[in-house]
Amino acid sequence: MRLKRAGYLPYLILVLLALSFSGCSTASVGTPSGFLQDYSDFQNGIYFKQEYIPKGTSFSGYKTVKVAPVNLNHLDDQSSCDTGDLENLAREFREDVEAQLKNSGFTVTSDPSGRTLVLSLALTNIETPDRLFNAGMTAASIMSPVPLPFDKDGKTAVEGKITDGATGQLLMEFAEVRSGAGDKRSLKTLTVGKYQKFTNTQAVFAGWAQTLAKMLQNLTAQSGTV
Repeated sequence: MRLKRAGYLPYLILVLLALSFSGCSTASVGTPSGFLQDYSDFQNGIYFKQEYIPKGTSFSGYKTVKVAPVNLNHLDDQSSCDTGDLENLAREFREDVEAQLKNSGFTVTSDPSGRTLVLSLALTNIETPDRLFNAGMTAASIMSPVPLPFDKDGKTAVEGKITDGATGQLLMEFAEVRSGAGDKRSLKTLTVGKYQKFTNTQAVFAGWAQTLAKMLQNLTAQSGTV
């Protein structure tokens, strides 16, 4: 019996290898949606794939942040998801960001008065995993001597801007596309993310929320202009 069970071990290893090769975490550039006013000044960013900070911008002294409701108006031709699902995802994303900001020492407000940052986010693409295709690829991987890194694990795209709450002055713009679970791959995303509708999307949201909190923490800690 032990020998029979051991015979499955090579196939199990192949499946796990195939899973580990899927869902590349590399960020990529998306198609401009129109949410931001100008995309021509974007450069490779530190926190997001594309970033732009106007020359002379200062984040010094900001300790309060308003997170605006996540914009879904630019998803019309980029997602086949139900409106209700999208609204729930947008709410979850906003809550993730607010929680990470609070954990990083910021005060989250709904009234951007005084020296307050306003963080505006737009989801510009949500592609869910192709579950039937991925199931077929997993089955094929079992019979293949090498992993087959061709899974369709979905994509999630965001565009965002940060403005001053009192004046509306633009302080920063950013954009990014993530495939699969992005850089938040875990046992859950590697095993069931390719078969569940929003597991990978929610993992990307968690990663972006952490990135936004870290970015604002670092920027506001700098004295002078960026």
